[in-house]
This record gives sequence, structure tokens and C-alpha cells, in this order.
Amino acid sequence: MLLVIKMRLIFDEEYEDVDSSIRNYDSNKYCLFIDSAGHNENKSIIDVHWHEWLEIVHIIDGHMITMTPEGLFEVNPGDVIVIGMQALHKMIGNAGNFRFQCLHINIGFILQHMPSTLLIDKVFMIKDQKSFIDLFSQVILKMNHDDIVSQLEYKASLLSLLSQCLKESHYDPTSYHHENNDTFSRILFYVSTHYREDISLQYLSNHFGYTTQHISLMFKRYLNTNYYTYLTKLRLDRAKFLLMTSQKRIIDIAFECGFSSEHTLINHFKKWYGKTPSQYRKQEHS
Repeated sequence: MLLVIKMRLIFDEEYEDVDSSIRNYDSNKYCLFIDSAGHNENKSIIDVHWHEWLEIVHIIDGHMITMTPEGLFEVNPGDVIVIGMQALHKMIGNAGNFRFQCLHINIGFILQHMPSTLLIDKVFMIKDQKSFIDLFSQVILKMNHDDIVSQLEYKASLLSLLSQCLKESHYDPTSYHHENNDTFSRILFYVSTHYREDISLQYLSNHFGYTTQHISLMFKRYLNTNYYTYLTKLRLDRAKFLLMTSQKRIIDIAFECGFSSEHTLINHFKKWYGKTPSQYRKQEHS
């Protein structure tokens, strides 16, 4: 198989279930590192999943396709792909020899140093491969040394790696504020796990204890959008992925993604993407 993590990983303790013979944690569990090689007789498929930890995959040998709501990423030898927190993705490894290195960075460590919103739901290829792989290798090299100097160097390398991820993601530094946004991170996480439900702005207000105006301002400040636009786009992204990866009926996809009816999904889909769900599916499968 190409990757050992097949479940939806949300909470830190679920990483404990990863096969201990191939996993490697640092002493603080800032990171989980996997280095795996072998031979696939047939294509290896990791079904649609997501996790709370940031995932970085470096392909050394073999070829992989990563499917996301935004499209396909072909990952070839020497390539590095970054899969942000909560990003839906499916992985397909070609038959033949493979070797990959995979680093998962603890969401808790990330939240100590930056707003999680900066890398939530983003998937992108690394362009400056040499510099990035050098940082990636430094993190791996230093993660199991227990002396104080090595631990400081390890943490510094890990922060440099996150900094490079941000640069490669092309985020807009002027659209984010540096004050603590743990509350907004919790709201985004809640929305991403309850988008199928009827979660109105008033419902969020009651659940988190903030006024609807305050929550609306947070969406405007951190994401430059309003709540209902964000929620609709989240549901549409999930619908696109299901259209791309399944043969489910449009009405079933509509309800699974939180739309009140098939008609509502079709209207929103056409408004955002200029085509109906059926047209999009036909285009993707042609």
C-alpha cells in the first residue's frame, strides 16, 4: 500500500493506532514520520479521508495521484505535496516499486505558533523542492535527539518548514490578523464537521456564546467572506468531490452535503461553477 493511514484522523490519540513498526514520533509528539518502501502489484487506493494534522508527502520512487475537490495532483519522484488540515483527499498509487516519506505535524503544535486557518483545507505542490526537502530532512534528522540543543534545533527546523509551507501556499498576509484566533479555529472545525446539519448563524451564536454579529465579523476579518457563503462553498466542495469519486445520485449527494433539496444543490452549483452537477460529473469522467 502507498499510505498506512486509512481512517479519518481527527483527535491526537487516533494516531496511536498507526502501525508502530513503521511510525516514528518525536518525544513531544509534535510530528509523526513514516518512511515506507515496497512494491505494489496493483494500484493502491486510499479512499476519501481527512485529518486534523498537517500532512506532507515526499515521493522518492513511484507515482501517486491525489484527488481533491479542487482537482487532481500528479505526484512524481522528487515531488512534495502538502495536504492541509481538514482537506478531503483520495490517494491512488500506481503499480510498481514505491518509496515515500510522510510527515504529519500535530495541530496542537501548529496552533501554538500560527492561526490554523492559514492552512486549513488547502492542498498544493511544493515548487521550490530543493529548499523544502532540505528543511524536511533536517526535521527528520533532529526529531529523535533528546539533548536540549538538538531539541531547539528540531523545533526551529519544524517552524521553518511551516513557514515555507505558508510561502508556497500563496496566502495573503494582509488578510490575516496576528491576534489569537483560537475561537475562530474552533468555529471552523465545528462547521467542517457539522456542515451536513442545519447550522445557521444563530445556531453558532447559541453554541459558542458569541453574538451573530461577532461571528460574522470574524469570518469577514479572517477569511474575507460571510458565514453563509463559506458554508455553501464548503458544501459545494464536498459535493464536487462526491461527483468526482462516486456514482451516487444527485439527490443523495445533496442531502449528504447539507443541502435541503436536489434543486437547491443544482441552483448553487450552477451559480458557482457555471454548470449543473450532472454536467460537471460528465466532464470529469469524459
